[in-house]
Amino acid sequence: MNINLTLFDRISIPTMFPEKASFADGIVYDDIRQKIKITQDEVSEYKVRSTTDGSGVEWDNEPKEGKKFELTTLEERVIIKALKELDAKSQVPTDPKFIALFKKFIN
Repeated sequence: MNINLTLFDRISIPTMFPEKASFADGIVYDDIRQKIKITQDEVSEYKVRSTTDGSGVEWDNEPKEGKKFELTTLEERVIIKALKELDAKSQVPTDPKFIALFKKFIN
């Protein structure tokens, strides 16, 4: 799956993963984290930083379309599973950026 992910998407996706999982799923979660991680160059270029109150992350700019990533079938599957689990528990954040992320994976 080719997909464009914003900084928000790349920060949000790993937060959906469980703290514990099967060994196989854990490897896939780790692969996703490594693949979509924000680099030092991006931190500098987009001025990524913690919010003043320390409750989150903010940045000054980024390409509107985000950055292109190639996800494997397994990576896509575990992200979709995490999103569906949030939906089943009525815990999908209502932030418009998160809704946009949801729609990228769940049509």
